[in-house]
Amino acid sequence: MPSRDALHALVDELPEAALEATERMLKNYQTWPPRPPITVEKMRERVEERLRNIRENRTYVVGGSSKPKVTVCPR
Repeated sequence: MPSRDALHALVDELPEAALEATERMLKNYQTWPPRPPITVEKMRERVEERLRNIRENRTYVVGGSSKPKVTVCPR
């Protein structure tokens, strides 16, 4: 198992361009053990919920007058 000193040495050798991505990755490891990956079913539920919210909140501006008529799309 690598020591903290060995890991610090690796970080010290990283190019500047890699530091931001490395910091994000290391922050993700602050919680251990990591959370399990999301299931496909849970991902589908999230997408469906977002699409439902978009459909329910969609509005259109109709007309070219200075006071356009705003209509809500039917569900």
